[in-house]
Amino acid sequence: MTITSNLYSGNVQLEFNPNNHTYYVVDNGERVRVPSVTRVCGVLDKSGPLMAWALNKALAVCKGGIQPDTPYPDIYLEEVWKTAKRAHRVLKEEAGDVGHEAHKIIEAHLKGESVSTTDQSLGRECADRAIQWMGEHAFRPLAIERYVYSRKYGCSGMLDCLAYVDDELAIVDWKSSKSIYPEYFFQTAAYQGFYQEETGDKVQCRYLVRLGKEDGILEVRKRSGLVNFRNDYKGFLGLLQAMNSLKEVERGMNE
Repeated sequence: MTITSNLYSGNVQLEFNPNNHTYYVVDNGERVRVPSVTRVCGVLDKSGPLMAWALNKALAVCKGGIQPDTPYPDIYLEEVWKTAKRAHRVLKEEAGDVGHEAHKIIEAHLKGESVSTTDQSLGRECADRAIQWMGEHAFRPLAIERYVYSRKYGCSGMLDCLAYVDDELAIVDWKSSKSIYPEYFFQTAAYQGFYQEETGDKVQCRYLVRLGKEDGILEVRKRSGLVNFRNDYKGFLGLLQAMNSLKEVERGMNE
């Protein structure tokens, strides 16, 4: 299934395939594949913290299953090792389910729809706190899951929500992550820059709303001001340049 959006007053056609997360653009009769904002931000290496997190989860399983000065049969120890080895994958999948559920509930709320869920689920708890935050800030959505594309830089993406928040035009990005990472500001700056390039409308601020998929905590970070936008957009464009340079080096190595 391909999702098609007409941008730049119908002069650009953006095609997105959600199955493999690929974007194609048809501009002036030419169809080309273009990178996504999230792919560009993926240039940043976050393997260090992730490896430490995975190791801690594995150690927690071992400590919980093995007591000191206690003999265990080999078959039991083997099962503990297997459980520890896949602990990070299990937790990641569970957290992903929570984030997906929270996003689904929030999107339905913004569309005036309802979603049937377990009242006591962590996803429901995250979504309810986000909905409460929206109610406290005169939240008026203009677009949900709006595709954007920069003709100037040849990159595309999809912003979660464009809305008026406290009477300011804002980009709102829902994040079901453990923390708010610096590259999220680069990501939302790209959405702002691409949207402004296409429409000429000025976005006044950006909101990162973290849905605590492990603890249910809601964390909101607002980013506003021209200086912050320029700095964050510059950071994103630096990552884009780095990604393109890496591609050139790889092509040269394969020739």
